[in-house]
Amino acid sequence: IERLELHDLDLEKGVINAPAGRLRLTRKIPLEGRQILPWRRFIEDIRSSLITERSDKLLHPQADKRQRLHHQLKRLSTRVKAQAKAGPGLTINKLNQLRQSRIAIWVESYGLRKAQYLSGLRRLQSVERYQKQKLEDLQRQIGRHHPLQ
Repeated sequence: IERLELHDLDLEKGVINAPAGRLRLTRKIPLEGRQILPWRRFIEDIRSSLITERSDKLLHPQADKRQRLHHQLKRLSTRVKAQAKAGPGLTINKLNQLRQSRIAIWVESYGLRKAQYLSGLRRLQSVERYQKQKLEDLQRQIGRHHPLQ
């Protein structure tokens, strides 16, 4: 989040170009049509009201120092948790749950390799843990390897 800059968001093509990090690879994450308008509204209305001095940072233009960013992310986390509880009635313990659920959806929708690319994970084994095991597959494996069957 802290690496994203204005030029990383391309609303005309509908993608976010996520830069590489210490643990993540560079990738292009496609946006759905319903996500483009809120991003445009954020950039034109909300972000412009946050800016006190020129900054290319996308989500936290006023937080040039890491300490300020940490405080903002804590506030964001609190707000997201409250909105999830009030709206759909979800309980979110950590914001990382949102990322994990998105990766699980990508694995189910696109397969392991595409989910690996979209999440920026370097190893396929990191993505495999998000794969749901089908009950029939597990029963077949038990039948094949169980000594009493």
